Amino acid sequence: MSVEKRSFKLHPHVFYSLVNMQAGTLQKAVLEGVMNAADAKARRCDLTVDEATVVIADDGQGFRSRQEIDEWFEIFGQPHEEAEKKVYGSFRIGRGQMFKFGVNDWTSGTFRMHVDAKNRGNDYDLTTDATPAKGCKVQIALYERLLPSALLEVRREVARMVKYMEISGLKVFLNGERASMDPAGQKWDAETDDAYIKLTQSGSLSIYNQGALVTDMNGRTLGTGGTVVSKLRLKVNFARNDVMSECPVWRRVRKAVDQRATQRNRTRQVHSDWERDRLAQQMLAGELSDEDAANLRLFTDVCGRNWSARQIDRALYSYDCKVSVAAKGDRRGDVLHQQKVAFILAQETLDRFEARDTKTLLCVVADNSHGHFYHRDIKHVPFSTLGKGLRDNAMILPDSKTSPSERVWVRLLQGGQGRIVSTYHGGLDRETRKICVGESDSYEAWTDGQTYIAFSRRLLRGLKFDLLGVLRAYKVLLHECVHDGPDSAEHVHGAEFYQEFHDHVDVADETAVREFACLPRLLAAEGMKVKMQHAKDLDKLERASRESKGFELAAAMPVKPVDRKPAGPAKAECPYSGKSKAIFEAFSDFVEFDSVIGDLAGEFEDKVSEEDAKAKGKTRRQVAFDRLVHLYRVLANPRHADNHGSREERQGGKVRLVACERGER
Repeated sequence: MSVEKRSFKLHPHVFYSLVNMQAGTLQKAVLEGVMNAADAKARRCDLTVDEATVVIADDGQGFRSRQEIDEWFEIFGQPHEEAEKKVYGSFRIGRGQMFKFGVNDWTSGTFRMHVDAKNRGNDYDLTTDATPAKGCKVQIALYERLLPSALLEVRREVARMVKYMEISGLKVFLNGERASMDPAGQKWDAETDDAYIKLTQSGSLSIYNQGALVTDMNGRTLGTGGTVVSKLRLKVNFARNDVMSECPVWRRVRKAVDQRATQRNRTRQVHSDWERDRLAQQMLAGELSDEDAANLRLFTDVCGRNWSARQIDRALYSYDCKVSVAAKGDRRGDVLHQQKVAFILAQETLDRFEARDTKTLLCVVADNSHGHFYHRDIKHVPFSTLGKGLRDNAMILPDSKTSPSERVWVRLLQGGQGRIVSTYHGGLDRETRKICVGESDSYEAWTDGQTYIAFSRRLLRGLKFDLLGVLRAYKVLLHECVHDGPDSAEHVHGAEFYQEFHDHVDVADETAVREFACLPRLLAAEGMKVKMQHAKDLDKLERASRESKGFELAAAMPVKPVDRKPAGPAKAECPYSGKSKAIFEAFSDFVEFDSVIGDLAGEFEDKVSEEDAKAKGKTRRQVAFDRLVHLYRVLANPRHADNHGSREERQGGKVRLVACERGER
């Protein structure tokens, strides 16, 4: 019997499969080429990235002998020796990531290597007597051309990945522009013997291994975002996209980051979700003091408000010591919480503290905030029991079922909605929707995002026909106008929603004040009387208006006699009749557009039939307003076919119409 020593071999298909699985993205493969340049003692690396080709060229040592080709290029996994003093390399497998994305042509010294791993597997062509070249150049003809968006992403990510490479002594240029910097010249929150540290309140924590990006750690892990650039080498995995937990350098850096993040989070009043998650973990681990555990707002209720343990302790008496849990934004939970039927916590709070129910959660709170949260006889009530008598549905009432006061609110809100959603007036870019009255135990108002906005009877009953009541109603109207989809399932809003809402609050308030002046006529139409408070509010608005006009007149008066220009020619006669004449004459002097059109709409609304208004889903006044705006635009454009000779002039935010020749600009 004979024994023969054999070696395992890789099938060409398996070789490319291993290369394919190792590589993540093209930008990560480019980073591998840059790190190879740093390991080759290069001082400069030039990257060129376009839709079909990637070029990585450096001025390093390159391949200096056939032996280095045989041992370092041809063999995958050849360990580095300590004497080489490599910055990043460990197993000589990183070049495989570049093989995945295209045909590779390597040029270094007198050697040329042509690699097509996708089509030829582990076979490659080696030329040994080529014209000598300095450093190393890798040209990759991509298997798939990059789309414009993909090209932009690759360039952007490559620039981010190599941002701090100069810590290793390598300057990196991307498409001719310098992409790297020396972290020593930047501003940092902290600098230790191991790393540069900068923390942010949002985003992920980007970790750089001696200048090369390794990974973006989820902000929830340490409760912070930011950037860490290690001064010493980090121990990373094979793919070099994660830091090994046993790395001693990373353990020290992580501890420093955690301490700074905790110190910052403890002193802040407002936290992000992942900052709260991290602080909750620290509370469970006993790493927070009793005072911090009691005062940090880590408990989110169903409405989205965040509470501290101490605040909950004081508030529970108002909720009859009843506690329950529901999904954040749940409409019924919102109502029950606002009405103080029970203190409704959001489900995410239980998840944050890894508690199976409210009883377990509050026991944890009591155990970690000694003396600040008393474990009294709290009633833990299932949410399904609390919501039994509360209807979750919403019903729109027909016009015939509405009361006179409700019809006044509908006309008042419908009349001003056009201004809120009109970009001409600085409002939202939306279509107008029909204002309705509805019934719901859960919602104050709701919308389908396209055709209607419903106000609940419960809300309208609580509003008075005074200025504060109208302002409140228009705030709700704006809220619903911002919604561009149904909002009856849940009531959770993102940052974009709040930004758009606050951007247009002034428009809503101005519209509310304008429409408030129309209230006496709307009340009279329904046979209702104007109350004294409403009259007093009107008096205040009138006095404010007169005072502002007085200030304008005083500011316009000359301090000393001035030379005046001869009076211009008399105004041309009005070229219009009917509504057009009324508009032309109303805008004969510089006036505020919306103010004059609104007044004219009040005069002409009687000429709009109820049938037309119902067909459009609007009030007669709103239809009149829309028609007058359209007619004004005709009169303002001398090139319009129906324009008889007028144009618009603007001055300080005001407009007027003047006669002109047809077609004149």
